[in-house]
Amino acid sequence: MKARISLLFQLRKSKIQSGKSTIYLKVSVDSDNFELSTKQCIDPAKWNAGGQKVSGTSEEIRAVNAYLKNIAKEVYEVHDYLLREGNEITALGLKNRLLGIDNGQRFILKIFQEHNDKMKALVGKEFAQGTLDRYEISLRHTRSFLQWKYNVDGL
Repeated sequence: MKARISLLFQLRKSKIQSGKSTIYLKVSVDSDNFELSTKQCIDPAKWNAGGQKVSGTSEEIRAVNAYLKNIAKEVYEVHDYLLREGNEITALGLKNRLLGIDNGQRFILKIFQEHNDKMKALVGKEFAQGTLDRYEISLRHTRSFLQWKYNVDGL
Protein backbone atom coordinates (compact mmCIF):
# COMPACT_ATOMS: atom_id res chain seq x y z
CA MET A 1 0.00 0.00 0.00
CA LYS A 2 1.47 3.30 -1.07
CA ALA A 3 1.53 5.91 1.67
CA ARG A 4 2.12 9.62 1.33
CA ILE A 5 5.31 10.60 3.08
CA SER A 6 6.70 14.07 3.69
CA LEU A 7 9.74 15.36 5.54
CA LEU A 8 10.23 18.68 7.28
CA PHE A 9 13.39 19.83 9.00
CA GLN A 10 12.63 22.45 11.62
CA LEU A 11 14.07 24.14 14.67
CA ARG A 12 12.62 24.04 18.13
CA LYS A 13 13.09 27.64 19.09
CA SER A 14 11.63 26.95 22.53
CA LYS A 15 14.70 24.85 23.33
CA ILE A 16 17.50 27.28 22.54
CA GLN A 17 20.60 26.62 24.64
CA SER A 18 23.80 28.62 24.48
CA GLY A 19 22.45 30.54 21.49
CA LYS A 20 21.92 27.36 19.45
CA SER A 21 18.86 25.31 18.58
CA THR A 22 18.58 21.66 17.62
CA ILE A 23 17.32 20.70 14.18
CA TYR A 24 14.45 18.19 14.25
CA LEU A 25 13.06 16.05 11.46
CA LYS A 26 9.30 15.76 11.30
CA VAL A 27 8.18 12.80 9.20
CA SER A 28 4.54 12.57 8.17
CA VAL A 29 3.05 9.34 6.86
CA ASP A 30 -0.47 10.00 5.65
CA SER A 31 -2.05 11.67 8.71
CA ASP A 32 0.38 10.25 11.31
CA ASN A 33 3.72 11.83 12.13
CA PHE A 34 6.73 11.61 14.39
CA GLU A 35 9.74 13.76 15.20
CA LEU A 36 13.37 12.80 15.57
CA SER A 37 16.29 14.92 16.69
CA THR A 38 19.09 15.19 14.17
CA LYS A 39 21.43 16.05 17.05
CA GLN A 40 22.70 18.99 15.00
CA CYS A 41 22.67 22.38 16.74
CA ILE A 42 22.89 25.66 14.88
CA ASP A 43 22.41 29.39 15.34
CA PRO A 44 18.68 30.01 14.66
CA ALA A 45 19.54 33.15 12.68
CA LYS A 46 21.26 30.97 10.06
CA TRP A 47 18.29 28.63 9.55
CA ASN A 48 16.57 28.85 6.16
CA ALA A 49 13.10 27.45 6.88
CA GLY A 50 12.02 27.60 3.24
CA GLY A 51 15.02 25.64 2.04
CA GLN A 52 15.11 23.49 5.17
CA LYS A 53 18.84 24.00 5.48
CA VAL A 54 21.44 26.17 7.14
CA SER A 55 22.44 29.32 5.25
CA GLY A 56 26.12 29.96 4.76
CA THR A 57 29.20 28.57 3.10
CA SER A 58 31.53 27.55 5.92
CA GLU A 59 32.78 23.98 6.10
CA GLU A 60 30.73 23.35 9.24
CA ILE A 61 27.52 24.55 7.59
CA ARG A 62 28.16 22.46 4.49
CA ALA A 63 28.71 19.41 6.72
CA VAL A 64 25.42 20.01 8.56
CA ASN A 65 23.52 20.42 5.28
CA ALA A 66 25.08 17.25 3.87
CA TYR A 67 24.12 15.42 7.07
CA LEU A 68 20.51 16.58 6.71
CA LYS A 69 20.44 15.38 3.09
CA ASN A 70 21.76 11.97 4.18
CA ILE A 71 19.04 11.68 6.82
CA ALA A 72 16.36 12.50 4.25
CA LYS A 73 17.87 9.97 1.85
CA GLU A 74 17.84 7.32 4.57
CA VAL A 75 14.16 7.95 5.34
CA TYR A 76 13.26 7.53 1.67
CA GLU A 77 15.38 4.38 1.40
CA VAL A 78 13.61 2.84 4.38
CA HIS A 79 10.26 3.83 2.86
CA ASP A 80 11.23 2.17 -0.44
CA TYR A 81 12.46 -0.93 1.40
CA LEU A 82 9.16 -1.28 3.28
CA LEU A 83 7.27 -0.89 -0.01
CA ARG A 84 9.38 -3.57 -1.73
CA GLU A 85 8.84 -5.95 1.18
CA GLY A 86 5.10 -5.41 0.93
CA ASN A 87 4.85 -4.05 4.46
CA GLU A 88 2.23 -1.54 5.47
CA ILE A 89 3.79 1.91 5.70
CA THR A 90 3.00 3.50 9.06
CA ALA A 91 4.68 6.27 10.99
CA LEU A 92 5.55 3.88 13.81
CA GLY A 93 6.89 1.22 11.45
CA LEU A 94 9.03 3.76 9.61
CA LYS A 95 10.34 5.24 12.87
CA ASN A 96 11.17 1.81 14.30
CA ARG A 97 13.02 0.83 11.15
CA LEU A 98 14.99 4.09 11.14
CA LEU A 99 15.96 3.63 14.79
CA GLY A 100 16.88 -0.01 14.26
CA ILE A 101 14.03 -1.37 16.33
CA ASP A 102 13.07 -4.65 14.71
CA ASN A 103 9.36 -5.48 14.77
CA GLY A 104 10.05 -9.13 14.06
CA GLN A 105 11.09 -10.20 17.51
CA ARG A 106 14.12 -12.45 17.74
CA PHE A 107 14.85 -14.05 21.04
CA ILE A 108 18.32 -14.62 22.40
CA LEU A 109 17.90 -18.33 23.10
CA LYS A 110 16.59 -18.96 19.60
CA ILE A 111 19.52 -17.08 18.07
CA PHE A 112 21.93 -18.91 20.37
CA GLN A 113 20.44 -22.28 19.35
CA GLU A 114 20.67 -21.40 15.65
CA HIS A 115 24.33 -20.54 16.18
CA ASN A 116 24.99 -23.86 17.91
CA ASP A 117 23.24 -25.76 15.12
CA LYS A 118 25.54 -24.10 12.58
CA MET A 119 28.54 -24.92 14.75
CA LYS A 120 27.47 -28.56 14.96
CA ALA A 121 27.62 -28.80 11.17
CA LEU A 122 31.19 -27.46 11.22
CA VAL A 123 32.57 -29.82 13.88
CA GLY A 124 35.53 -31.70 12.42
CA LYS A 125 35.84 -29.25 9.53
CA GLU A 126 36.47 -25.87 11.12
CA PHE A 127 35.83 -26.46 14.83
CA ALA A 128 36.63 -29.11 17.40
CA GLN A 129 33.98 -31.00 19.38
CA GLY A 130 35.19 -29.23 22.54
CA THR A 131 34.29 -25.86 21.06
CA LEU A 132 30.74 -27.01 20.40
CA ASP A 133 30.54 -28.47 23.92
CA ARG A 134 31.48 -25.09 25.41
CA TYR A 135 28.82 -23.35 23.31
CA GLU A 136 26.20 -25.87 24.44
CA ILE A 137 27.20 -25.30 28.07
CA SER A 138 26.96 -21.53 27.53
CA LEU A 139 23.46 -21.96 26.11
CA ARG A 140 22.38 -24.02 29.13
CA HIS A 141 23.81 -21.43 31.52
CA THR A 142 22.08 -18.59 29.64
CA ARG A 143 18.77 -20.48 29.71
CA SER A 144 19.20 -21.12 33.48
CA PHE A 145 20.04 -17.49 34.13
CA LEU A 146 16.97 -16.22 32.25
CA GLN A 147 14.79 -18.67 34.17
CA TRP A 148 16.31 -17.64 37.50
CA LYS A 149 16.46 -13.87 36.95
CA TYR A 150 13.39 -13.20 34.78
CA ASN A 151 11.34 -16.35 35.30
CA VAL A 152 10.97 -16.95 31.54
CA ASP A 153 11.13 -20.15 29.53
CA GLY A 154 11.60 -20.97 25.88
CA LEU A 155 12.53 -17.63 24.45
